[in-house]
Amino acid sequence: MSELHFRPMERADIGACSALFCTVFSEPPWNEDVSPEEAQRYFENCFSLASFRGFVAESGGRIVGLAAGFLKPWRMGMEFYLDEFCVAPSFQGKGIGSRLLDEIRTRLAEEGVFGAMLNTERAYPAYSFYLKNGFSDAGLSVLVREKQI
Repeated sequence: MSELHFRPMERADIGACSALFCTVFSEPPWNEDVSPEEAQRYFENCFSLASFRGFVAESGGRIVGLAAGFLKPWRMGMEFYLDEFCVAPSFQGKGIGSRLLDEIRTRLAEEGVFGAMLNTERAYPAYSFYLKNGFSDAGLSVLVREKQI
Protein backbone atom coordinates (compact mmCIF):
# COMPACT_ATOMS: atom_id res chain seq x y z
CA MET A 1 0.00 0.00 0.00
CA SER A 2 1.31 3.45 -0.91
CA GLU A 3 1.73 6.13 1.70
CA LEU A 4 -1.55 7.61 2.88
CA HIS A 5 -2.31 11.29 2.53
CA PHE A 6 -5.26 13.01 4.22
CA ARG A 7 -6.71 16.32 3.12
CA PRO A 8 -9.94 18.30 2.85
CA MET A 9 -12.24 17.22 0.05
CA GLU A 10 -12.26 19.58 -2.94
CA ARG A 11 -14.84 20.14 -5.66
CA ALA A 12 -12.47 18.47 -8.11
CA ASP A 13 -12.87 15.27 -6.04
CA ILE A 14 -16.60 14.96 -6.66
CA GLY A 15 -16.25 12.42 -9.48
CA ALA A 16 -13.86 10.15 -7.58
CA CYS A 17 -15.85 10.47 -4.34
CA SER A 18 -19.09 9.67 -6.17
CA ALA A 19 -17.55 6.54 -7.69
CA LEU A 20 -16.17 5.40 -4.32
CA PHE A 21 -19.51 6.06 -2.63
CA CYS A 22 -21.37 3.95 -5.23
CA THR A 23 -18.83 1.13 -4.98
CA VAL A 24 -18.92 0.89 -1.19
CA PHE A 25 -22.63 1.29 -0.61
CA SER A 26 -23.68 -1.08 -3.41
CA GLU A 27 -22.03 -3.94 -1.48
CA PRO A 28 -23.31 -5.79 1.60
CA PRO A 29 -24.49 -4.97 4.16
CA TRP A 30 -25.92 -1.82 2.55
CA ASN A 31 -26.82 -3.13 -0.92
CA GLU A 32 -28.03 0.32 -1.93
CA ASP A 33 -28.89 1.15 -5.52
CA VAL A 34 -27.25 4.57 -5.81
CA SER A 35 -26.54 5.86 -9.29
CA PRO A 36 -23.35 7.81 -10.00
CA GLU A 37 -25.55 10.79 -10.87
CA GLU A 38 -27.30 10.66 -7.48
CA ALA A 39 -23.99 10.42 -5.66
CA GLN A 40 -22.55 13.29 -7.67
CA ARG A 41 -25.62 15.43 -6.96
CA TYR A 42 -25.23 14.65 -3.22
CA PHE A 43 -21.61 15.86 -3.17
CA GLU A 44 -22.40 18.91 -5.31
CA ASN A 45 -25.16 19.84 -2.86
CA CYS A 46 -22.74 19.34 0.03
CA PHE A 47 -20.36 21.88 -1.45
CA SER A 48 -23.19 24.42 -1.72
CA LEU A 49 -23.39 24.57 2.09
CA ALA A 50 -21.03 26.79 4.06
CA SER A 51 -21.16 24.31 6.95
CA PHE A 52 -19.95 21.38 4.82
CA ARG A 53 -16.72 19.69 5.84
CA GLY A 54 -15.40 16.88 3.66
CA PHE A 55 -12.19 14.89 3.93
CA VAL A 56 -10.45 12.28 1.82
CA ALA A 57 -7.77 9.64 2.29
CA GLU A 58 -5.52 9.08 -0.72
CA SER A 59 -3.17 6.24 -1.55
CA GLY A 60 -1.09 6.38 -4.70
CA GLY A 61 -3.00 9.46 -5.86
CA ARG A 62 -6.32 7.59 -5.62
CA ILE A 63 -9.10 8.49 -3.18
CA VAL A 64 -9.60 5.40 -1.02
CA GLY A 65 -11.64 6.89 1.81
CA LEU A 66 -13.98 9.79 2.36
CA ALA A 67 -15.94 11.56 5.03
CA ALA A 68 -18.71 14.08 4.43
CA GLY A 69 -20.40 16.04 7.16
CA PHE A 70 -21.62 19.36 8.43
CA LEU A 71 -21.00 21.71 11.30
CA LYS A 72 -24.07 22.38 13.40
CA PRO A 73 -24.69 24.50 16.45
CA TRP A 74 -25.22 22.89 19.83
CA ARG A 75 -25.54 24.39 23.28
CA MET A 76 -21.83 23.77 23.95
CA GLY A 77 -20.68 25.23 20.64
CA MET A 78 -20.27 23.78 17.18
CA GLU A 79 -20.32 20.04 16.59
CA PHE A 80 -19.70 17.95 13.51
CA TYR A 81 -22.38 15.66 12.12
CA LEU A 82 -20.72 12.87 10.14
CA ASP A 83 -23.20 12.17 7.37
CA GLU A 84 -21.25 9.76 5.14
CA PHE A 85 -18.06 7.80 5.73
CA CYS A 86 -16.53 5.01 3.68
CA VAL A 87 -13.31 3.28 2.71
CA ALA A 88 -12.75 1.37 -0.54
CA PRO A 89 -13.40 -2.36 -0.01
CA SER A 90 -9.83 -3.38 -0.89
CA PHE A 91 -8.51 -0.91 1.71
CA GLN A 92 -10.85 -1.80 4.58
CA GLY A 93 -9.42 -3.41 7.69
CA LYS A 94 -6.05 -1.66 7.31
CA GLY A 95 -6.60 1.21 9.74
CA ILE A 96 -7.38 3.80 7.07
CA GLY A 97 -10.81 4.62 8.47
CA SER A 98 -9.42 5.06 11.99
CA ARG A 99 -6.64 7.29 10.70
CA LEU A 100 -9.13 9.33 8.69
CA LEU A 101 -11.26 9.85 11.81
CA ASP A 102 -8.16 10.95 13.73
CA GLU A 103 -7.33 13.44 10.99
CA ILE A 104 -10.88 14.79 11.02
CA ARG A 105 -10.75 15.25 14.81
CA THR A 106 -7.46 17.13 14.55
CA ARG A 107 -8.64 19.44 11.79
CA LEU A 108 -12.01 20.14 13.42
CA ALA A 109 -10.39 20.83 16.81
CA GLU A 110 -8.32 23.50 15.05
CA GLU A 111 -11.64 25.11 14.06
CA GLY A 112 -12.88 24.99 17.65
CA VAL A 113 -15.40 22.21 17.03
CA PHE A 114 -16.10 20.45 20.34
CA GLY A 115 -17.49 17.07 19.27
CA ALA A 116 -18.88 14.81 16.59
CA MET A 117 -21.98 12.72 16.16
CA LEU A 118 -23.38 10.26 13.62
CA ASN A 119 -26.12 7.71 13.09
CA THR A 120 -25.52 4.10 12.14
CA GLU A 121 -27.31 0.78 12.44
CA ARG A 122 -26.27 -1.49 15.30
CA ALA A 123 -26.39 -4.49 12.95
CA TYR A 124 -23.82 -3.01 10.54
CA PRO A 125 -20.05 -3.51 10.89
CA ALA A 126 -19.72 0.28 11.05
CA TYR A 127 -21.29 0.21 14.53
CA SER A 128 -18.37 -1.65 16.13
CA PHE A 129 -15.91 0.42 14.08
CA TYR A 130 -17.28 3.66 15.51
CA LEU A 131 -17.34 2.27 19.07
CA LYS A 132 -13.69 1.20 18.66
CA ASN A 133 -12.88 4.74 17.52
CA GLY A 134 -14.28 6.56 20.54
CA PHE A 135 -17.94 7.04 19.70
CA SER A 136 -20.53 5.84 22.20
CA ASP A 137 -24.03 4.49 21.79
CA ALA A 138 -26.38 7.27 22.85
CA GLY A 139 -29.34 4.91 23.05
CA LEU A 140 -32.27 4.30 20.81
CA SER A 141 -32.90 6.85 18.11
CA VAL A 142 -35.28 6.62 15.23
CA LEU A 143 -34.78 8.37 11.94
CA VAL A 144 -37.86 8.82 9.81
CA ARG A 145 -37.49 10.09 6.27
CA GLU A 146 -40.25 11.15 3.95
CA LYS A 147 -39.89 10.01 0.37
CA GLN A 148 -41.07 13.34 -0.99
CA ILE A 149 -42.01 16.71 0.37
